Amino acid sequence: MENAINVPTPITVETPPATIAQIEDLCSTLSRLDPNAECGCIGYLSDDEDRRHELRLIKEAKRINEAQNLVSLEDLLARNHGVKLNRNERYKVAGILANSMLQLQSTPWLADKMEKKNIFFYQQDSKILIEHPYIQNLFPSKKIGTSTAHTTPPPTRFAVRNSLSNLGILLLELCFGEAIENQEMRKCYLGADGKAHEGTDYMTARDWAEIVCDEEPALEHIIKCCVFCVFEEKADWDNKNFTQAVYASVVEPLEKFIGKWSTT
Repeated sequence: MENAINVPTPITVETPPATIAQIEDLCSTLSRLDPNAECGCIGYLSDDEDRRHELRLIKEAKRINEAQNLVSLEDLLARNHGVKLNRNERYKVAGILANSMLQLQSTPWLADKMEKKNIFFYQQDSKILIEHPYIQNLFPSKKIGTSTAHTTPPPTRFAVRNSLSNLGILLLELCFGEAIENQEMRKCYLGADGKAHEGTDYMTARDWAEIVCDEEPALEHIIKCCVFCVFEEKADWDNKNFTQAVYASVVEPLEKFIGKWSTT
């Protein structure tokens, strides 16, 4: 199942009414929904701290799929639609993506690799609605009892570092307003066949991060923290000290920078 999603702040309720059922299996609940059903609460989810969050149906998916004015971050950076994000808008998007990654990284809503081609915005004439990006993700359907090929996921520390370096690449692209594929230095890291390989973008980002200071000094440490994963805590999203370190070194200073930049 492929969705373009916008994840809002959940509605937290202390004691749901008796008429609201607890959702035990989110996928099963969503698969049984009537697409013509009226908007409203379809149940509640409980988290690890026993907080209860209402899940409400919003008639949004149809509008996303049928919208002709949906534009990806990839297209915006390439200026394929004749629309260019200004510096203030790019920084705001950077803050939203960094915050979203930290909040959603341990959930299935966020793809393993956050990429510009999977991040979408609505466009109204020449205005891009940057406040509400949508993340497109693929949720493969699995039948109970059906055997699937076993694949071994990368060790946790590598998966975390990969997700952070991918965020670092997005922050670089938003800082400079250019796609990493268009950087001249990237040619040094192509394979013998002239094509990109698994390490091409990372090695390009490593070099690109060294000149962030020339473009925006305040973003240098933030971006390098992501690209090089320079944290003292063990790189594990289940490690609260690590997530707090990511917030303190990436999300919080980025939000403060955006707040100051927007008022100048």
